[in-house]
Amino acid sequence: MKNSITVVVQARMASTRLPGKVMLPLDGSPVLEHIIQRVRLSEYVGDIVIATTFDKSDDIIAELADRLDVGVFRGSSDDVLGRVTQAALQSSSEWVIRVTGDNPFVDPRLIDHISMSFEENHDYVSNKLDRTWPVGIDADGFSVSSLEEASEASVNPLDREHITPYYIRNRSDFDTHNVCVSDVYGQDSVQNVSDIRLTLDEAKDYITYQNLCSDFENVMYIDTKTLVQYIDQNPENIINASVTQRTKY
Repeated sequence: MKNSITVVVQARMASTRLPGKVMLPLDGSPVLEHIIQRVRLSEYVGDIVIATTFDKSDDIIAELADRLDVGVFRGSSDDVLGRVTQAALQSSSEWVIRVTGDNPFVDPRLIDHISMSFEENHDYVSNKLDRTWPVGIDADGFSVSSLEEASEASVNPLDREHITPYYIRNRSDFDTHNVCVSDVYGQDSVQNVSDIRLTLDEAKDYITYQNLCSDFENVMYIDTKTLVQYIDQNPENIINASVTQRTKY
């Protein structure tokens, strides 16, 4: 299993509320680079592929992939399920983990835990089925065979755009597993912190993460537990606390 997992990073420049957010600079590096480098801290990840679109605006993402020596797959801007599935099929892995380009604090320990969970042959492993993690520290693991099945069966536009609704709505057809934050950090450590927001969707989010960067020597390597402690201790710097999450998916 070690080094046998492919991580697909779903990213594009288009955004209605914060255009170009995946390339905004944080601590001197684009948000997308933060994600790639954090994924590389995982002990189980072999390949990393950025799944982006054919849009001209996403050329800059392909250029970053080349600079960071990671793979890139370009597909439809609307059919995210098809894009991620095709990116997964290009790899030799039986399992893939999907993270998104608007979550700069993806946790490599979460990725490792999902990777180890695949040894039980689950179809879908996520930390969002029963959320206890901060919004934005997310990862979804899929067997490639189930992704193919979902891609062939899905006709609902919501399923094509978000991937996971199909699994959730047809949960009885799949072997699913949820990862709680305490599974990774221990029962006596971080518990339910789903009220914390660490995704990037609005200007207030970006300013909050700039504040984080100014208080850490290298925020790229800070884990979830440390981030949660900082947020609890420095509420004056967390100006995105009132931002409403647009979609649960």
